[in-house]
Amino acid sequence: MTTLNSNNRWEEAWAEKGPRVPWALSAPEPILMEYTRKATIHRVLDLGCGHGIDARYLSMIGAQVDAIDISSTAISLAKEYDKHTNYILNDFQTHAFSDKYDFIYDRGYLGPCHDKASCVSKVKSLLSDDGKWLSLIGREDGDNSGPARYILSEVIKWFEGDFNILEITASSTLNNENSKKISLWKILAEKKYEHQY
Repeated sequence: MTTLNSNNRWEEAWAEKGPRVPWALSAPEPILMEYTRKATIHRVLDLGCGHGIDARYLSMIGAQVDAIDISSTAISLAKEYDKHTNYILNDFQTHAFSDKYDFIYDRGYLGPCHDKASCVSKVKSLLSDDGKWLSLIGREDGDNSGPARYILSEVIKWFEGDFNILEITASSTLNNENSKKISLWKILAEKKYEHQY
């Protein structure tokens, strides 16, 4: 029988380095904090939540949060420090969600997702009619460190069939491993309605 963590590179990284994996921050993502200062959010899904630093922040500001990750080590770390968030150990692509969300957040989940069309479609199916998706994606800028990086035209293609892009910003965040800035695309999107052309 194959378990969830068999052949799972994310679990291997979390099991080896714990909260010191390069992408794990020790404080909430500043881009997320900036967004939540301007927006009201109630029901949230954090994709690829890792050790839960952002999910914990979202719970602390009053949101009802589900947070999913495929790494049992990451989920265990998250649950140690946060009893308010509903942490889900599963694969986002195969998990059967029962709720709709007014805010879906991912910090680097979409970039490494192998089937981007399927991932984008699933996010769309989970958003409420007026829901928003904040996605942080590695940005191609000539630097070879950090997450997988993409050019803007490639990123836009992932969203354009199912989402209206409200904001695209070239941004950056810190890398936990060496406190070096990582270049990102900050994408804020809302789902397209079937009647839109």
